[in-house]
Amino acid sequence: MDTVNSVFRDQRDPHLQVLQERSFSQAPSISGDGRLVAWQGARESDSCSDVYVHDRDTHETKCVTNHAPGLDAGEPRLSADGKALAFTVRPAQGMYSEVLVCRDGRCDVVSVNAKGEPADGRCGKPALSADGGVVAFEASAPNMGTFRTDVFVRDRKTGMTERVTQGNGDSSSAAISADGRFVAFHSTAPDLVAGDTNIASDVFVYDRVGRTTERVSVASGGKQANGSSMQPAISDDGRFVAFLSAAGNLTADADVAGTYDVFVHDRQTGETRRVNPPASENAAPQPDGMPPINWQCDHVSISGDGRYVAFTTSAPHLVDGDTNRVGDVFVHDVQAGLTARVSLDTDGSQLGGWSGHPELSSDGRYVAFQTLGVSDRPAIGFVRNVLSERLQEELQEEALRRINDVPGGKVVRENDFVDIGGVKVPVRR
Repeated sequence: MDTVNSVFRDQRDPHLQVLQERSFSQAPSISGDGRLVAWQGARESDSCSDVYVHDRDTHETKCVTNHAPGLDAGEPRLSADGKALAFTVRPAQGMYSEVLVCRDGRCDVVSVNAKGEPADGRCGKPALSADGGVVAFEASAPNMGTFRTDVFVRDRKTGMTERVTQGNGDSSSAAISADGRFVAFHSTAPDLVAGDTNIASDVFVYDRVGRTTERVSVASGGKQANGSSMQPAISDDGRFVAFLSAAGNLTADADVAGTYDVFVHDRQTGETRRVNPPASENAAPQPDGMPPINWQCDHVSISGDGRYVAFTTSAPHLVDGDTNRVGDVFVHDVQAGLTARVSLDTDGSQLGGWSGHPELSSDGRYVAFQTLGVSDRPAIGFVRNVLSERLQEELQEEALRRINDVPGGKVVRENDFVDIGGVKVPVRR
């Protein structure tokens, strides 16, 4: 197992930004380029929460919900272009909740049925397409046609609401591709696909164009999981789906203890890969002399191209020097097989409190997360993805190596560049 830790500390500027610590802050979301970060923050005046958005360029933080009395807001999701924001609202004393999407200074209720009527039940956990034009959400409402929890999609351009799941079980935690075509979710329903006999929650992808549902929490050969799978995240093109699973048969190195690990399924090749390495590969000795433990993972996020996967775990064996015995945020490079801990303090040292709920920007360069490591209250942290930084440097080095191999090479003009892997470097001829 390859790991990355202190080697890249000097390449991050800054190591950690704390965006808010004056109130209970959680559920971060990040725009595609990392400029905007949204989160849910508790008000000190009452038991309700507001939704905040921070602009890293202007350093301004705005309360989107304006501290509305008696209104509880949360679960914010930014679109990749940063122009749309979805979130859930409910009266502090009410049982119903709605999903709103705000764009260009206007907020609309999107948790509506096919007739355009607001849902008369509980709605939440929104997910947005890249431009915010399509929103997926979960709902349990009679006038939406369900007393269970099901996944719906609202196309804000056509004004159509589509029910994605109609199985004999609850479906939740929707994620959506950049163009809004593919919707990932987990469900306990055994009748969404043929041959689902594992009596466990599975992860599925619904194709809104082909009107098909595919189970993706399977082994590379298509064998169904022997444990529950949940919390999917999907790449921009819908090809890669990351998820948590307690199954012991998805990969050859899967755990059998029933703890949740992170996997990525390639819908094009059918391959399923484990992201977090087993403790047996590089386990730190336990103080009580017990065998290595396979620590549980949580909170999965994936970059737009599917290369990077962020997750939370308290496992101490993923990187050297992890001795804080609390949950940390890690990023794994699926292609290079590298793992880095990103929830570090401004000086590169480990945090003393739990960190989790990571959200990768779609370009994979930034990570927002929730942390207890910098304050006595939960705060929102923001860091660069050191693995992405390393990749950019390697691409530059490779480009320069190729150019310098040309006999008699020299820089013609300063504005002569070649684009190699998305990195512009001076051209030598």
